[in-house]
Amino acid sequence: MPHERRRHTRKRVDLPAAYTVGAEGERIVVHLADISVGGAYLDKVEAAPTFGTEVILYVTLPGGNELKLESVVRWTKPGGLGLQFGMHGAKETYLLTEFMSTLEDVPVAGEFD
Repeated sequence: MPHERRRHTRKRVDLPAAYTVGAEGERIVVHLADISVGGAYLDKVEAAPTFGTEVILYVTLPGGNELKLESVVRWTKPGGLGLQFGMHGAKETYLLTEFMSTLEDVPVAGEFD
């Protein structure tokens, strides 16, 4: 059975999102497929930045609050990429955890094998 290495529970989500490479880059529209307090998986990515690239993820939550999360690309695959979040403030942490409390967990790898 595969072992899940993530430290934070991932939650399913279905939201449009965007990221920029660096603070001044153009916003690239993607889809947020899952999220945790430590990172996120983006799909519908046409040309993913390479491993280690610093990006800023922008997500508008239901209710209109926009999260701006400094992140780094930790892996890529055709059409998707995984981000690890950097440090964020109390406001972002609160909004993210409150939002995540309304979402369904992503099953751990091998859970339904």
